[in-house]
Amino acid sequence: MKLICIYLFVGISSLSPASNCAQSQQCSTVSIISEGSGTYQGHFSAIAASAFNGLTVEFTFDNNVDWLEFSAGSVEMVDSTHFRLISPGWEAQPGWGIEFDFSPHFSGGKALVVGAIMNGADACGM
Repeated sequence: MKLICIYLFVGISSLSPASNCAQSQQCSTVSIISEGSGTYQGHFSAIAASAFNGLTVEFTFDNNVDWLEFSAGSVEMVDSTHFRLISPGWEAQPGWGIEFDFSPHFSGGKALVVGAIMNGADACGM
């Protein structure tokens, strides 16, 4: 989720910015374990909402990502802010915990996960 900046005109020549304008909020199912220059090790942890055989998680980042590491499967880059992580051998039943690590690499600003879809269900605020 991104916060939208709204500027209010106060008088003719001054602007008063809304607070927290450029701030994005990372998904609650993602935590950062460690950080380096232009990368971090992220940890995804969510509960399966339905049974599945084969894991697909789609991440949306708030800044451009050059490439993404995911050792439990393959990665498809949709565009610079959208990535699909695929692990065909992963299975779960409703209520099972799903956890994995990943590492985005970026040359611009730090890229936070602001959207996550796990096998078709919202997994950002679980």
